[in-house]
Amino acid sequence: MGDAGMATRRLRVIAPFRQLQSTAAVRELTRVFLAKQILPRSAANDAAHIAIAAVHELDYILTWNLAHIANGEILKRVVAACAEQGYHCPIVCTPDELMGM
Repeated sequence: MGDAGMATRRLRVIAPFRQLQSTAAVRELTRVFLAKQILPRSAANDAAHIAIAAVHELDYILTWNLAHIANGEILKRVVAACAEQGYHCPIVCTPDELMGM
């Protein structure tokens, strides 16, 4: 799954930031992603991550999750589903892409 020590370090880094909340709108958008089989049910947390960012109108999602979030085939369907539900999908990229590497 991942390095526990690194996870702890990441949590320390983000501790000062405001945590975005799940809302009824977030849960509904997550449900749409799963119902349309845009993301598999096994990736429900990833679907919620995208939904939270869209509903809270974030500009970017930075991720190393190439399987379900920064995945071009999945992302084009996510963007369409967000638009159908009245949301703008944030730009999804890896940190390297954001930094122009």
